[in-house]
Amino acid sequence: MIHKTLLHIMTILFALLLPSTGIAKIAGYNVIFIHGFIPYDPIIGDREKHVLKRRILDFAAPFWVENHTEGFLNWSAADRIEDGIAKLVVKQAKQYSANGLCHDGCVLVTHSTGDLVARYFLANQKEWLEKDGYEPLKIIATIDFGGAGGGTDIADKLVNVVDSDYFPLPLKLALGAILGLDRDIFDYQDLGALLDLQKSKARSIANWPNDIPRLRFSGSGKVLGGRLIKMLIPGADDGVV
Repeated sequence: MIHKTLLHIMTILFALLLPSTGIAKIAGYNVIFIHGFIPYDPIIGDREKHVLKRRILDFAAPFWVENHTEGFLNWSAADRIEDGIAKLVVKQAKQYSANGLCHDGCVLVTHSTGDLVARYFLANQKEWLEKDGYEPLKIIATIDFGGAGGGTDIADKLVNVVDSDYFPLPLKLALGAILGLDRDIFDYQDLGALLDLQKSKARSIANWPNDIPRLRFSGSGKVLGGRLIKMLIPGADDGVV
């Protein structure tokens, strides 16, 4: 089993290092992409319809979204991972199970919070899909870019601001504007998946067990935040995570 896992990892890593040919498959396996956190999700109307049809809203990963994936597991940051997000992801997974997208195996490629969505799905998909008569997706490996499995200090800070009586209203309104929330709905429960990005919560989700080989890629310092992010969280970072 260990040798087989190492073989999968080495094959996929080798495929990633080859020059791109415009073909979506990785080492012969179909690719399913799971996007990262999109902060304006809470204000989107007709949420499920919009989320299911979107493709290039995840501005951090256009390479994968535009022409290097055969499938998507989209989700809304307005929901919680163990509730609305899980339900929407399962709905899409059933379609892929029915049409045989992963019959020969798929690779999950995730960005940021998509890492947590994938971990929770992989730990539970067998139970969820078989319950309704579907075969679980055959996932060969996951590739995480800037994965959020450890959570982020920024989520802790934002939740503290929202949930506290000690921060002035102008600060809360400014934060609400950044997140796309107006003053009438700006409260703790409106934060959706941001609550799951708190370090303690994210790490509890990340610890759900699965035996899928995982490749993780991280950078340092100049992604999605620059100096502002450096002022808010300690140490090296992937911009947010």
